[in-house]
Amino acid sequence: MRVAEGGFSTVSLNSGGGLPLVALNIAEDLVLRQVEIVVDGVCMSACANYLAVSGRELAVRCDSVLAWHGTLGSIADEKMKMKTSGVPDELIDVYAAWLGDFKVREDRFFKIAGVNREILNDSVVATAEVSAGLRPSFSFDDVSGEYSFTTVAPIWIPDVPTLRSYGINVSSECGCWTDDEMKESVAKHGIDVPFTSKPVRDK
Repeated sequence: MRVAEGGFSTVSLNSGGGLPLVALNIAEDLVLRQVEIVVDGVCMSACANYLAVSGRELAVRCDSVLAWHGTLGSIADEKMKMKTSGVPDELIDVYAAWLGDFKVREDRFFKIAGVNREILNDSVVATAEVSAGLRPSFSFDDVSGEYSFTTVAPIWIPDVPTLRSYGINVSSECGCWTDDEMKESVAKHGIDVPFTSKPVRDK
């Protein structure tokens, strides 16, 4: 925010993502400035959810990757997951209050940006089919008995017409990306996760 005080007309993004609230804080500032947003490299997760859609125009450079994989769940869903995991009720209540405030700000941001926030929910739907076939990877120490496991989160890379259908004013030097072009870009940036570009709704 201190850097932004000087004013600017273009923001170049290259980020694998990060904390949703931090990204939303930045995006709330950007959306009021009406600047051009440029994806030059990678913009995934929180970067795509908020920063990429915060400008008056979004330019995506050739060989760049702009990808979504969802957002924070609903308050009811998150409370249920936490309860099932044995999280204390007091902590669940604190988190639910925080998440409620976040969702209000998220809704307000998308209205100001003029972008259909369903892109977040649709990214969950788009990646669900890919996720269904994935098996968790794990490690196990046969001396200590310690183990860990993780499931790879697939990504959704919508094409240009799909992005426009959500109200995003997007341009691309490469026109409309083909699946083969997306595969090349994903490989170029060393992104080792499954992806889909299949639209969730009619354009």
